[in-house]
Amino acid sequence: MKELATPRTRATAYRLLPVLLLAMVAGCGSGGSDSKEATDTVTTPPPSNSTPPPANSSPPPDSGTQPSPDPGAANPPPVVNFFAPDFVTTGESFLAVAEYDETAGSLSYDWEVSKAPQGSNPVLTESGIAASMVPDMPGEYTLSLTVTDTGGQSGNASKNVSALEPTVGAVITSLQVNSLAAISEVDTDVPVTFGQLFVQGDIPASNTVAARLENGDTVPLQVDAKSHYPDGSLKHAVLTSVIPALQGGQQLALELMSSAASTSLPPVEISDLDPAYDPTVSITAGTTTYSASLRQAMFTSTPKTWLQGPLLTEAHYQAQFVDGSGDAHPLLTARFHLRVHHDGSARTDVIVENTAAFVPGAGNLDYTAQITAGGSVVMPAEQIVHHHHSRWRRTLWHGIEPALHLEYDVDYLITTGAIPNYDRNISFAPAAMADLETDWDTGVGSRSGIPVNKIMGAGLALEYMPNTGGRPDIGLVPGWISLYLLTMDERAAQATYGTADAAAHWPIHYRDSATDLPISYVDYPDATTHPNVAGSASNPLPECVDCDTGMVPDSAHQPAMVFVPYLLTGDH
Repeated sequence: MKELATPRTRATAYRLLPVLLLAMVAGCGSGGSDSKEATDTVTTPPPSNSTPPPANSSPPPDSGTQPSPDPGAANPPPVVNFFAPDFVTTGESFLAVAEYDETAGSLSYDWEVSKAPQGSNPVLTESGIAASMVPDMPGEYTLSLTVTDTGGQSGNASKNVSALEPTVGAVITSLQVNSLAAISEVDTDVPVTFGQLFVQGDIPASNTVAARLENGDTVPLQVDAKSHYPDGSLKHAVLTSVIPALQGGQQLALELMSSAASTSLPPVEISDLDPAYDPTVSITAGTTTYSASLRQAMFTSTPKTWLQGPLLTEAHYQAQFVDGSGDAHPLLTARFHLRVHHDGSARTDVIVENTAAFVPGAGNLDYTAQITAGGSVVMPAEQIVHHHHSRWRRTLWHGIEPALHLEYDVDYLITTGAIPNYDRNISFAPAAMADLETDWDTGVGSRSGIPVNKIMGAGLALEYMPNTGGRPDIGLVPGWISLYLLTMDERAAQATYGTADAAAHWPIHYRDSATDLPISYVDYPDATTHPNVAGSASNPLPECVDCDTGMVPDSAHQPAMVFVPYLLTGDH
C-alpha cells in the first residue's frame, strides 16, 4: 500500500500538546529490539528523527479509510490523524503521536503494526495517544491507529514508515544545506536533490551511496546513477535526500559515504500526483490561443523516466500546442518534466520549444505566454519574441518550494578531475560579488535589448560569440562559474544557474521530430547552419524565414554554460 501524502507545510513553531508530555513512553529514546515496556514517566526526549508536527501544519496524512461523519448522528465517529516520521533508522525507537481533540471526550487508542517486512518482529509500545516503535529490519512498515469513543464508534488511520540501514563508514564528502527561510520558520521533510561527482573507486561497483546528518542521524538517500568509471565505480549520480527539520537560517552538513546495497523501498509512483494539479501553458499569437497542459501530455505521450526511487520519480512528457479547434501549432511544442516527491509535492519544468529542424517556415515567433496551475496564474502573461531553434523553461512547485542554498565540497570535486584545479586560496573583494549580482539583476543585452535574466535573454554570456580577445565567458568554464566554485556564494549561484537556463535561448537547438532527438549527422551528413553554405540544395534544413535574434552563436568561442550546472544539479 503506497501512502499519498499531502504536500509538506512550513511552520513557525513546534507544537507539543500538554497531554503528550504525560503520554510519552520511557523507551522512545532508546534503541535496540529489546525495548522494555514503558513506565508513566518520561526519561528521555523523542529521538531526533521523530520531529513533532508543526503548529500550523495540515493534519498529518493517512492512507487508511476514515468513516465520514453522519450528519444525523448525535456523536459522529472520531476523525483520526496521527504524526510519525516517514523515515527512521533500523534498531532505533521512534514516536508516533495522535492528533488530540480536547472536545471529543473520552477516547481509547489502539495502535498496531499492520504490515512489516517478512521475518521482522518490531517492538510496539502503546501509551494512549502516543506509541513508540522499534523496527528490527530495514524495509517498509505500516503503523495503524484505531480510535474509539464511549459510544463504540471508531475511526482509523494508517501511515507507512520506512526503516533504513544505520549508516557506517568513513565520510567521503559532504554538502552544506543552508536554509534561506526566515529565522522564525521551521521546514519539515525538506527534499534536497543535487548532482554529485565521485573520485574513481570511492563508490565501488558493488556498493552504493549512503547519507547521514552531521549529528549522526541517518537520512534516506536515493541514488540515480548517471555515469560510471571503466572499473564500474560510480562517477556521477543525482542524489536525493530528505532533511527531517531545518530551522530558518540553519546550516546543516549532509555527509556521504560508501555503503553496501540495502533493502530497496518501493518507488514513488507518478500516479501519486494530486489529480487536481494540471499546469497549463497558453500561447496567444495574433487572435489565436494555443494551449498545452501536463495532463494532456501525460495522456498523449510516452513518458521518459529520468529519476526513480522511494523519494521521488521524475518523468518527461511532451505535448502539441492546440487551438480551440484542435489544430496544432506548426512549430511550437511543450515539454513537462514532472518530479513527484514521496510526500505528494511536485516540481514541474514547463518547457516551450521552437526547435523543429525540418519543418518549413522556421523562424522567430511573436506571442504572449501565460502559465496557470490549480486555478492560479503562476507566470503572468508575458510578451515573447521566441528565437528560432531555441526553448525556454519555467519551474513550478506544487507544495512549498524548498528555500535552500547548497554549498558543495569543491576540494573534493576538483579531486575528481572534472572541475579545473583552481587555487582555493584565492579570495575576492566584496565588490566582485556585488557587481555580479548587479549584472544579473539589471543587465540588458547589448544587441538584443532583452534583459539578461528574462525569457530569451542571454544571461551573462556575450551576445556576439565571434568576438575575440579576453572576456569572462571564455575559459575552461566561464568567469561567473569560477566565482561560484571558488566561493559557493549564493549570488554567484544565481548567475551560474540562470545563465545555464539562458543557454537554451540561443538559436542552436535543432530537434528531429521523427526521433525526438537532436539531428543526427549520420542520418543527415549535409545538414549545416553555416551561413556560407546554409542555402545549398543539399542542405535538408529549411531556410529560416525570420532569423534575426541579436544573439550570434559561434562554435570557436562558445562558452561552457551548462557543464558545471548539470554536474551539480542533475537537471535534465
